[in-house]
Amino acid sequence: MSAVMWNSQFVWQQAGQRAVTHSAYREAASCYEQALETLQHLPVGRETHVKVIDLRLNLRNVLLPLGEQERILDHLRVAATLAEAVEDQHRLGWVNIYMTSCFYNMGQPDNAVRTG
Repeated sequence: MSAVMWNSQFVWQQAGQRAVTHSAYREAASCYEQALETLQHLPVGRETHVKVIDLRLNLRNVLLPLGEQERILDHLRVAATLAEAVEDQHRLGWVNIYMTSCFYNMGQPDNAVRTG
């Protein structure tokens, strides 16, 4: 079953990437969220966590032009927790950079400084 879920996740991720090339950001977000849904059915582990982090960072990129700052923060908070859990400093750094930018855009300089 896990191979089917990995394949399904991959198909949704590819569909999201295709949507991005056409600037279809809402469709891309939907595809990435479907990919995340499939990953919930896989065993918890580093590989799954890393994939979830990457998908949430992709979601940030497609939600940004839609102005959905709160949704972005929700995804980034989960990504931060997972990056800390698997001790992935590289991904955690990106999450913090994106959170800092998000807080700045929302007019929350104190939070931007904290995450920066």
